[in-house]
Amino acid sequence: MMPQPVTPARIAAYQTALTRLPPATRTLFRLHRERGLSYHDIAVRVDVDAKAVEGAIAEALCMLVVMLRDDEPRRIDNQHLSAAESILDRRHANGIGRYLATLLTEA
Repeated sequence: MMPQPVTPARIAAYQTALTRLPPATRTLFRLHRERGLSYHDIAVRVDVDAKAVEGAIAEALCMLVVMLRDDEPRRIDNQHLSAAESILDRRHANGIGRYLATLLTEA
């Protein structure tokens, strides 16, 4: 399949799809893709296993592809990812959301 040209509509579709990712998955994806952090660096910063970060980013990519093809994404069954998301969700409830937001705003 040939890549579609980058148009304002495709950019808007990507941004919409990005907002539909689960919050923890979206944050890890953005840290990797937008800030250029390695899986290891992200894992150290949020205190989860690097394999969980790798799984979350792979899942995000798959979900984005599916959403950009106008289909509904389905979660992959990954024990490491599920455990890491549970940890991240608990930490998010305890204030990690503010910390992750500062990571995204750092230059």
